[in-house]
Amino acid sequence: MGEGVRAFITMLVMLTTLSAAIERFLPMIFKEISHLSQMNVKEICIALQPAMEWINSVNVKFGGNSASRIDDALILEYIYESLDIKALSGIFNKMLGVFGNFLIAVFSVVSMTFFLLKEKDIISTLVLTITPGSKEE
Repeated sequence: MGEGVRAFITMLVMLTTLSAAIERFLPMIFKEISHLSQMNVKEICIALQPAMEWINSVNVKFGGNSASRIDDALILEYIYESLDIKALSGIFNKMLGVFGNFLIAVFSVVSMTFFLLKEKDIISTLVLTITPGSKEE
């Protein structure tokens, strides 16, 4: 079997593995993005109201003063700001940018690997060309 065929088979295996990993994880990411975009922050805040009231009642039950009560408005404002859709879209845009850069890097490495596998002697020839004759053994 020729060097080119072996290099092609190796690259095919590497790209198949990479594409299988991408195919496995991208649908999950897009599903999460879809769920986050359909999220209603006001309903989440309303659903958390009983839990915050329970925490305050436990605080009072164990002798906490009014200064140690949880400020419901502050907590709800923090949750609302944390679940801001604009911030989430910025995060996903950055993730897609990182993913694009990753793909570019992978294809660069794959193409270099292909040519280095195909031409076995290219590196040794390069090293011998660069190395001065007096330093060769």
